[in-house]
This record gives sequence, C-alpha cells and structure tokens, in this order.
Amino acid sequence: MIFTSLHRLFKEKYFENKIDYFDFFKLTRHYFPEINPKMGFVKKEYYTVVSDLNCDDNEIFSKLKKSTRYKINRGKREGIVFQVEEDVDKFFEYYNDFALSKNLEELNYSTLIKYKEHMVITKAVHENKILVMHVHIYNANIAMLLFSASHFRNTLDSKEKNIIGYANLLLHYEEMLFFKGKGCEVYDFGGYAYETDDKSLIGINNFKDLFNPILTKRFIYTSWLLQSIVVLKSVFSKIGLKMRKL
Repeated sequence: MIFTSLHRLFKEKYFENKIDYFDFFKLTRHYFPEINPKMGFVKKEYYTVVSDLNCDDNEIFSKLKKSTRYKINRGKREGIVFQVEEDVDKFFEYYNDFALSKNLEELNYSTLIKYKEHMVITKAVHENKILVMHVHIYNANIAMLLFSASHFRNTLDSKEKNIIGYANLLLHYEEMLFFKGKGCEVYDFGGYAYETDDKSLIGINNFKDLFNPILTKRFIYTSWLLQSIVVLKSVFSKIGLKMRKL
C-alpha cells in the first residue's frame, strides 16, 4: 500500500515486501516492511497488538476474554449494529467533533483522503445514532486501525456510557469478521503504548487487552532525506516559538 501526499513528494508505504533502493534518496517513510533495510533509513521501534483471523468465527469469539464476550452479546441485545460508512466527509466531521471534545489536534482532510483506495470506514449505530467510528486501511493480508472516534465524553448518562462501551467492543469484533471475510489474516489494533506510565495510554492498552491480542514489535523506516527535513522543521518551529516570545 502506497500513499502519496497531495504535493506528491512525500510517500508513505505500508507492509511492502522490501524497500526500494531508490527510496533512500526520496521523501519516503516505510511502515513495517517485511525485509528490513541495513542502511539509508532512520529506524524506529513500533509496538502494536494483533489478533489472528486464521480460524473460524467461533474461535475468534472464544479467544476474547469472558467479560468481553458478555459485553459484545449485551451490545447486540441492546440493538447496536455494525455498518460500513461510505461517506468520508461524515467521518471527518465526526472525528473532529471528537477531537475538539478531548482537546486533540483536528484531522486534516488531506491526511484522511489519501488513504481512500485502501480505506474502510465502519461505525456502531444505536437507535439511528452513531456511537463509535473507525477507519482502517487493509490489503490482502492485514487490516490496521488508523483512526477511532467516540462521543463517550459528551454524555453524563451512565446507561448511555455503558452502551457506548458495548458498541466499541462490538465494533472491533464485527470488524474482525468483516476483514476476515475479505481474506485478511491479521487484525491490527493500531498501536500499543509499550511500558508506558501515561495513565490515559494505559487505559487504551487495557481496552485492547480485552481482546487477548498478541503483542508485536515492528519497525518504521524514514529516509535520511525526510528525517533531515523533519529535524529542520522542528528546529525552525522552536526558533519561531522563541521569536514570538521575545
């Protein structure tokens, strides 16, 4: 999977078999290549958790923690349904409302739209209301979560919070079955904060652990040319901040 920015200079490549030699001299970042290069790139560790989809649907469900299975079934009884969303704009608006509620950086539309050819947007819906939305990219082997949004913090009602919690679990589970149906063998939860002390990240880790996933270490490779630009941009940004303070 190759994604190009709108200015067509910077490229992201996911799950390539091997890195092209000429990428050494380009603005390129490789995510999780099967064959790791020996030189020409800055290497960064990346941890995630994955679930194996190489089994039947019953086994996928049975691998989940008992409490997770209960909440997924509870979500179904509450009438929560899994749906695929075709409207990219709807997710874009939903995510940025979510980001605003959590004081997170808003999503740039160009960042989202470049994934369109390899992207699936999913949602959990209850009584015609969207509770959770996800964006995945996928190829013939793997589906990986890129973005997730929920309006959990926008409600004070404990029952509604519980339903949103059921919806998030149910959505991940239904996605596993959906991508398995497309031939994917691995479901990737989109990162894991390994050995973190950050309480909010620990909470996200604990949620992902409800699926009894497998901890996996991968690597991200950034070309030296791109890394040099990233460093320079950071330096100029700091100088700019200092100048504004003067």
